[in-house]
Amino acid sequence: MRLPALKLPALPADRRARAFAVARLKAWWDGTEVDTEAVETRLALAEAEEICDADPAAEDPRLIALQTLWGEGALEPVTDTDATLLAGLSASDAARLVVVGGGLGPRLLALADAWPGRIEALEWRPPVAESARLRVARAGRTARIAVTPADLDLLSIADGAAGFALLDDGAWCDNLQRLIHQAARSVTPGGPIVLTAWTSVDGAPAAEAFASAFVEPHLRATAEIEKMLATAGVADVTVSDRTTETAAAAREALGGAAERLSAMAGEPGPGAAVLREAAWEVASWQARLRLMAAGALLRVTFSGSAPA
Repeated sequence: MRLPALKLPALPADRRARAFAVARLKAWWDGTEVDTEAVETRLALAEAEEICDADPAAEDPRLIALQTLWGEGALEPVTDTDATLLAGLSASDAARLVVVGGGLGPRLLALADAWPGRIEALEWRPPVAESARLRVARAGRTARIAVTPADLDLLSIADGAAGFALLDDGAWCDNLQRLIHQAARSVTPGGPIVLTAWTSVDGAPAAEAFASAFVEPHLRATAEIEKMLATAGVADVTVSDRTTETAAAAREALGGAAERLSAMAGEPGPGAAVLREAAWEVASWQARLRLMAAGALLRVTFSGSAPA
């Protein structure tokens, strides 16, 4: 007598669901637990292999120019703002860190090396978000770092975060008060809130200084942002003037820019467009540095604690 064919349940069509279905079956067969992080890593590597040539940071003239000036994965002069954030964190594997404006990926990967929990990265520039997502995937860190495109003026942050950092700049946010309220509400009581922002002194005109920015900045006085933090209930606010540090980092990077750009001029690819973007960025930063030297433009980090 012919036995009926054994009918196994069909595997899900979705790649992620299928991978976990297979992992659960193997774990059951082996008598072990499902290694969730290993499955996430395999999925990330598979995705990265499929789209390895699609990184906007390697194709977009603007992103290429910024990295040529400021360094691999950087969109502006690099300072140690991240150290300020991590110094106030109480690390645990279960804790979630919310980062807004984490850039092209290297900064997020460096944070993940120092922070054992999960990082939720919200990025407002679509090509930057896509590049960061790809770089995190190639590094096999998607189980730890989630990169999501977000609108600074509309984003919603889930409760229970261990800390919050606006690492890019408050000047790009139209409704900064709303964002600060979101951070204060979402971070666990006493958790650190760090905000970086360009601030203006006496309303100094800065159109030329930010001509190359992704969007028109909303420059505020330092005291105005302090008031926003107080209104949201953020406690123990400390204001650190990073103007000198930022200016020094910018001058150092720009000092070697001419040589790097000259080398790029003879390379194949979007050379002319990259040089135009780089020239625009350099001119803007020269104007910015003049305002900083005159004390009319400040780079400030605000750090405080979420309300109890």
